[in-house]
Amino acid sequence: MKISKKCIVLLPIVIGLILIITACGAEVDEPEERFEDNDSASENYKDDDDAKEEEDMDKVDGNYFSQDVKEDEALKNWIEGKKHEEGEYQYPEDERIYMIAAGERNTGGYSVQIIGEERDGEDLTISYRINAPGPDDIVTQAITYPYLLVEVAEDIGEVSFMKK
Repeated sequence: MKISKKCIVLLPIVIGLILIITACGAEVDEPEERFEDNDSASENYKDDDDAKEEEDMDKVDGNYFSQDVKEDEALKNWIEGKKHEEGEYQYPEDERIYMIAAGERNTGGYSVQIIGEERDGEDLTISYRINAPGPDDIVTQAITYPYLLVEVAEDIGEVSFMKK
């Protein structure tokens, strides 16, 4: 039996196509949902340190502050001017509103999170951290400016922040 040159050339191509088609049809286990709707890490990916930090966060009762700040046009303009530099800022038009800014970041996946509060008389200390994406996290490739607005209760004297 004589094999033509065409068959010799086409045989590896046909075998390659068969492999590609069967590989595409194979069932692939879908990874568990890694992020919730608010882009925070899912329970399935927490290690022991994350679990401890979550316990600490459960202790934050928020009695002395609110993270639900209504933004008007003046406040939005003020945020635009301040969010580029990392730090804590007091809004000059309403001394009860503060912003904790993480500054400019090269990717998405960063956030500011309050992890504790301590009241000493009239004074309030708010502890926070800046969360960064993990080395294997998929993030947007865009400049971002994560920040958090906090409005303190009227009976609070001095407000200070502690970055952890």
